[in-house]
Amino acid sequence: MDAAGSFVYQLNQRNSVSVTGGAVAMRRAGPILIGMNGTRAGADYVRRLNRTTSIGVGFSYMHIEYPRAFGSADIASLMLQGAKLFGKGRRWQVSGTLGAYRLDFTGIRQVTLDPVIAELLGQLVGREAFHTINTLAWVPSVSPTS
Repeated sequence: MDAAGSFVYQLNQRNSVSVTGGAVAMRRAGPILIGMNGTRAGADYVRRLNRTTSIGVGFSYMHIEYPRAFGSADIASLMLQGAKLFGKGRRWQVSGTLGAYRLDFTGIRQVTLDPVIAELLGQLVGREAFHTINTLAWVPSVSPTS
């Protein structure tokens, strides 16, 4: 299941703001399979420079939890956006995004135990909780549309 909504407000002829939100849920049939629950929100501001060119800035956030399992993820991103119309009758649009994101993830992973611990417990592997934060920037993505 995935549900989302958005609200766009035109401030004037050249400026607009939008707010989005949504929720996602994934259920698995098997008892050992893990599902997912998530919520997301975002906002952006777009400025039209002229009839064919616009630029903007946006922010989005998503939180994901895993029922029946230990772990969660928080993803935040900040983006610069641009779009340009081309062609006779402005039938082609090229748009691109440049931005960065931060992934904050907590979960459980399987690890190989120290030989002394493995001998005491009678097993070679164990589980450990972990927390990691990744911050990345990405190069522009360009997508033509007609």
